[in-house]
Amino acid sequence: MATYWRGWNRFKHLEIIPGGSIQGLEGHMGMGGGKTFYVNGGSDGLTNNNGNGLTPKTAKQTIAAAMDLCTSGNDDTIFVLNYGGNARAVETFPIAVDVDMVHIIGIGGGANTASKWATVNPLTTDTNAGAFLVTGQRCEIAGLEIGGDADGTGYGIKISNGVWGTWIHDCFFGIADCAGTNGILVSAGADAPFLRVENCEFGDQLLGAAILIAGNATKGSILHNKFFKIPTAAINITGSAVGIKIIDNRIQMDADSSGHGVNLAAGTAGCFIDGNSAASQKTATTANYAWIDASSSNAWGNNYSGIVADLP
Repeated sequence: MATYWRGWNRFKHLEIIPGGSIQGLEGHMGMGGGKTFYVNGGSDGLTNNNGNGLTPKTAKQTIAAAMDLCTSGNDDTIFVLNYGGNARAVETFPIAVDVDMVHIIGIGGGANTASKWATVNPLTTDTNAGAFLVTGQRCEIAGLEIGGDADGTGYGIKISNGVWGTWIHDCFFGIADCAGTNGILVSAGADAPFLRVENCEFGDQLLGAAILIAGNATKGSILHNKFFKIPTAAINITGSAVGIKIIDNRIQMDADSSGHGVNLAAGTAGCFIDGNSAASQKTATTANYAWIDASSSNAWGNNYSGIVADLP
């Protein structure tokens, strides 16, 4: 019996409907005409990579094996049906996202978070390893729970220098069993132009920043994300970043401490910060604690500390 995919709320909730056709997926995805491959590295999945990856029943065990089937620039899609210890035990981390215009989509389960289905993080023995290293242009990662190794080191997703248009959305970082240092990382000296991070959740299992841009993400966007008790900073831009838009994010600060919201370094310029809110307690948040800006070249709109509009 054929199947087709029915999706709503972008990729956050997708399910297999018996009796249909796989056609129609593009109507929900807005993707091109690339090929589709499947991964099942969960307890109900494959124990090797001998399948051709073309159907759920012949899925690949690891994401890297499915990535090897993709053609650069072809708009290929990898659906991660399940991903757990079965895959993590044999996956090489970080997983190299080295194909242009590839889409890696985790299939969630309704009210459950992605952690019930696709948890992509290195094993404890892979100290300092990350989950994904993106070197391909204009790639998409969605619907996954992502972390560094279980000791709390490493990163979730690192974008390499000169990689344009990475789109990360509807993912979970530092939630439950996904520890790590930084959720999303652009290293010092690197630039990830038009990086877009939206509708993600970041939790207190991260030991560093939820999003750390130590270099640049020229004209990037950080939109509609939620940050829960990140022990350092939710969004930390320490490099000379230009034109980043930080809009409509919600931040539960770990404490009423300076710098636990958005931090912009002196070298930043032309950034726009608007519609964000941050709080740590029932009583008022101390003024200027949530928003820090060492530059005079950024624009701040209406951002709230608790229930009070607050400038850095």
